[in-house]
Amino acid sequence: MINTDQKRTKLAALHGMFQNPTNEYRGKPFWAWNGKLELPELIRQIQIMKDMGFGGFFIHSRIGLETEYLGSEWFQLVNACVNEAARLNLEVWLYDDDRWPSGAAGGLVTQIPELRMKYLRMKEINPDQIQWKDNVIAIFACKTEGLNLYEYDKLEPNTNVYKHKDRKLFAFTTEEMTRENFYNGYTYLDTLYLQATLKFIECTHELYKTHCGAHFGKTIKGFFTDESHRGLALCIDGHGNNDLRYLLPWSYNVFNAFNSRFKYNIVNQLPELFLLKDGKKISRIKWHYLELLQSLFLENYARPIHQWCRTNNLLLTGHGLHEDSLAAQSAVQGSLMRYYEYFDYPGIDVLTEKNSCHWIAKQVSSVARQQGKKYVLSEMYGCTGWQMSLRSHKEIGLWQALFGINLRCHHLYWYTMQGQAKRDFPASISHHSAWFKDYKFIEDYFARIHVFMQNGKPDCKILVINPVESVWSQIYPGWAKWLSSNSESVDKLESIYENTFRWLCRNNFDFDYGDEEHLAKYAQVIESNNGPMLQLGNSNYTTVIISGLKTVRSSTCDILKQFQEKGGRVVFMGEIPGFVDAHESPDAILLSKDAYCIDYDEKLLINTLNKLVIKKVIINCNEIYVQSRAEQDNTFIFLLNINREHAQKNVKIQVQGQGYFEVWEPETGKRSRIESEKHSSYQELKLNFEPSQSFLLLYSEHFDTELPKCELERGACKAINLPSEFMYELDEANICVLDAARFSIGDLMYAETDILHIDKRIRSLIGLKQRTGDMVQPWFLKKYHKQSAIASAPVQLHFDFELKYLPDEIELTVETPNQFAIDINGITLRDFGQEYWLDPCFAIGKIKSDYLKIGKNTITLQTQFVDSTNLEAIYLRGKFGVQLCGTKRIITDLPQALQTGTITEQGLPFYSGKIAYILDLKKYIKQGNRVWLEFPDFQGACITISSPKNSVIITSPPHSAEITEMLNHSSIVRAQLVLTRKNTFGPLHYVPANSGSHGPEDFLSEGEHYSPECILMHNGLSAEPILFVK
Repeated sequence: MINTDQKRTKLAALHGMFQNPTNEYRGKPFWAWNGKLELPELIRQIQIMKDMGFGGFFIHSRIGLETEYLGSEWFQLVNACVNEAARLNLEVWLYDDDRWPSGAAGGLVTQIPELRMKYLRMKEINPDQIQWKDNVIAIFACKTEGLNLYEYDKLEPNTNVYKHKDRKLFAFTTEEMTRENFYNGYTYLDTLYLQATLKFIECTHELYKTHCGAHFGKTIKGFFTDESHRGLALCIDGHGNNDLRYLLPWSYNVFNAFNSRFKYNIVNQLPELFLLKDGKKISRIKWHYLELLQSLFLENYARPIHQWCRTNNLLLTGHGLHEDSLAAQSAVQGSLMRYYEYFDYPGIDVLTEKNSCHWIAKQVSSVARQQGKKYVLSEMYGCTGWQMSLRSHKEIGLWQALFGINLRCHHLYWYTMQGQAKRDFPASISHHSAWFKDYKFIEDYFARIHVFMQNGKPDCKILVINPVESVWSQIYPGWAKWLSSNSESVDKLESIYENTFRWLCRNNFDFDYGDEEHLAKYAQVIESNNGPMLQLGNSNYTTVIISGLKTVRSSTCDILKQFQEKGGRVVFMGEIPGFVDAHESPDAILLSKDAYCIDYDEKLLINTLNKLVIKKVIINCNEIYVQSRAEQDNTFIFLLNINREHAQKNVKIQVQGQGYFEVWEPETGKRSRIESEKHSSYQELKLNFEPSQSFLLLYSEHFDTELPKCELERGACKAINLPSEFMYELDEANICVLDAARFSIGDLMYAETDILHIDKRIRSLIGLKQRTGDMVQPWFLKKYHKQSAIASAPVQLHFDFELKYLPDEIELTVETPNQFAIDINGITLRDFGQEYWLDPCFAIGKIKSDYLKIGKNTITLQTQFVDSTNLEAIYLRGKFGVQLCGTKRIITDLPQALQTGTITEQGLPFYSGKIAYILDLKKYIKQGNRVWLEFPDFQGACITISSPKNSVIITSPPHSAEITEMLNHSSIVRAQLVLTRKNTFGPLHYVPANSGSHGPEDFLSEGEHYSPECILMHNGLSAEPILFVK
């Protein structure tokens, strides 16, 4: 037995780790190698990542890469970066492809035709179109009505087709995936074919072993594999093949494997694989086919890669493609829970700023719990945009941390912003963002949560059967879009799935999902001191819920019957499955006779579970979600207000047993005790939650008298509204973005438009491929697409702006100025040195005042436009203000002071650095006062409050901080508003300004989503700060 002193010592050691988490608990961003790589710049950025609080990085080739992928220089740079990471005690992970999804090795594998992804197509044809080519599997004469199939006959080459003139003819053929620039002119990999996977390993993993193998299992921890999948199943959209609705994934071994496994010839029933036999929604052949595709993908792709990593002392992490819904999973993968088995650190991909598909984290963490996987990854912040505040960084990360994510992979840290690279799903979570020096606060915050929640075992007694296989049996042409269902019956299942998740979470019932294949392989019924348990790997459950399933496996029925016979509890909510193994059967109905059967209703579900499951933690607010973990005498509790808009006041938290509460603060690393109310069988604590606020509570049987008392509320104070005008300081030069120009191609003149549309138009006119996020990689073009003659044209760009105020000097920032002849008002500018702004690609030239004039000024760039030309915005920087009048840019004097309200209308429309609002608080405070400063509303990334001796960061409501200690040294306080780069780097012409999701295409928007005038985000202090004095 451990005595009290030993327990106190153990908690003190845990608190020490909580205060200073090691790198294993810290995030590791995707480090986007996306340009011409230079070792000094790479080494510089590694130190910046360390300073930002990261615990390592994933080396990831991205759009714009010029250094040859997997070439000799690539490996030299990888090894140099690994050595630097080792010196700084950082982890290195290797991304396993050039862009994504993993498998094609940037086209190096799929240059070989037989290794390319392939499909089976159904196509209606006329009798005179019949051709028995090598790719024809079969032709059928079918009696149909819409998508309903009633009768069919398989034709032979010598069949007289005209005797079937009252029927439709359907040809079933095979075809390759269409070649695409995104795969450097080739296709994705045939992940159902073992030889394709082995070639991928040979081209990628084995090369890394040859060149970097000495670091394996040491600084290099493992590989990241990304969005691997088996192809689209009858979807409306997704990639370039014609009419995807009539395509199913196929490979050489599919039909033989199907016949061997399911004991019937699929070729003889191909019409049923696509259409609805007799109009019925549930199809056994479709369930079988998608099951086979899932198995072949795992056997021929997932398992070999995982085994290779294990053999070579490496870990495998990453995620599959499209977790957000059951339909998205079924369309391209099957069951992602089954794929997670083949990762050491399984993961998910959480895209966009407002993603609320919380169940995807629960899915992956369920497998991790069941299979003893310590870390669960999330690739997060993708597609979010430059406008993301640090509050949003916290909010996106918090719900994921609650549901078990403890390895944060940030999307992205760009090596460079040159050319198209700067539009690769911004923002850049790096030195390119004004807040990068403040980001360590975010990483410390989440690392502390991860440390805290690694203790004990989850208080989880409920298993919910994952209903994904019920989707497989219901597919038909056009049933799904790229990311969601297009089927009424599947939509209904999705709704049941989401509601079941929400009802359990908001009523404080923790649960895991159970995949039916995992149940078949790993589940058993055991006896315990607490009664019968359904054991699934490392996890034990007292109660199983079935909800939403149309079909259930016979193996699931068998194990649940055993569970019931031992006294286990099974709950059927809503419709009882009428199909077993996608075949009409009464077995599930018979199983339900000895189960708890309730209607599909939240209240009925919760009332039933309250009788069956004892909760350790009970909360009286449905917006507060909880996870708890028990370890001996301690319970580790994570509480989160899941509502990002509204506060929750006077929330009661009841914890069973007699104990004491401690608050562990991830913001500061502090630990304190908090008083609670004692009841006969539980302790009750009352808390107030701001939007998205979380609490970490330790509930212990032992009271630590040495801990300070927690102070969560400031109590009664005098509130003082501060003035609305401020003296201020900028930490960067102000900026004027010039992203629209008049232009000429040869002798042809064109009206002013924005620069990216100019680039697009020139390429179209002279016959060059467009510069997009899907373009062929520069390294690949240089090595494999050498051309003797290249289309080109002389181009001039004329950027106009007006001066009402003449600064002493203005800096002109231009990308790759050596590609252009540049003049200002006809005077040649050659003064571009080594100095740069933000990124080495942004070269700085000095414009002397005698180059400029009051009134209209024009900067002209001339070049011979070729495929490698990057037309980009140019930037004026200096001590001046900017006024916008429609599309016109006018340079003015800077304002003497700033008012509350957006700075975009105060001379700073494009500014994206930091603004220090200078506050002199001398007349508001007295000696002995305690003082808090609150910012009720601001637009920006965060606020840092500082004095000569202290500083504090504000990211989240109530946007308040105590500044008493600061005022002991000076009554002058600097409230520094840190902005995002949205109003500098855009997209500046996309409507609306903030869509919650941004990708490369938004920078070339058209129609209703395009404005010739800049669409800017509001920035600044939106309301007067408030001083609270006590």
